[in-house]
Amino acid sequence: MDDQLRVSLDNIRSSEWDLFEDFANSFLISDFPTLRPIGGTNDKGRDGVLFEPDPQPQARVVLQYSLSKDWAKKIRQTVKRLTEKEIPCSVLVFATNQPVGPAADELEA
Repeated sequence: MDDQLRVSLDNIRSSEWDLFEDFANSFLISDFPTLRPIGGTNDKGRDGVLFEPDPQPQARVVLQYSLSKDWAKKIRQTVKRLTEKEIPCSVLVFATNQPVGPAADELEA
């Protein structure tokens, strides 16, 4: 990763969550061309979804972005909120500026 980008991501403040959401959407659009940003404070746990012209609830992909240092807790909260709001989701794509790596193996399972 570019050093300047790494420094920027390491130093972004939690109050700048909206800038991180914009960055994540711009960064991920090349991998997910059907990405539709939702974001904001009333997103029901979704910062974006992958648009499907004939959506099947069991195949819904939801994206969540977070600057939270406790990313595992944030993921659990997001899954809980999606369930409570009855948002169909079979895959959660989580983007963060925090180091994750193999620490997510247990949570992913």
